[in-house]
Amino acid sequence: MSERAQLFKAAVPKTPLVNSQITENSRRKKRALVVDDDPMVRSLLCAIFKRAGYETEIAKDGISALEKATQSHFDLILSDLRMPGMWGNELYQKLKEIRPNLAERMIFATSESLSEELAQFFKSSGRPYLRKPFSNDEVRRLAAEVCAS
Repeated sequence: MSERAQLFKAAVPKTPLVNSQITENSRRKKRALVVDDDPMVRSLLCAIFKRAGYETEIAKDGISALEKATQSHFDLILSDLRMPGMWGNELYQKLKEIRPNLAERMIFATSESLSEELAQFFKSSGRPYLRKPFSNDEVRRLAAEVCAS
């Protein structure tokens, strides 16, 4: 070996060095709470979310949704508007008081024609809504937008 040549020994880690928090967040599946009194709609929405990579949990009404939302972490809630016991807009108002960040990650679904009162609710809350029947693409697009904000 010449005087100018030198040997270098380098150790390359087998796994890339990255911020563990970034890695943790990118691996964690997003969680969606699906709230609807119609079991067919709940099943459809859960299937859409699962195919999009979300973990899902269901609630049959606003009252049980409120309980679940206060006990677990969710990245978004997709709620029917009109349900027995507690309507979706009431759920939103209660969450706004106790879990405001989660309230801001709600999407609504409705087959109702928008009364002046409901139109005002959507305008003041700034929350998006889906008209039933909705497409799988609409659900995935809105969920992605809400989770990204």
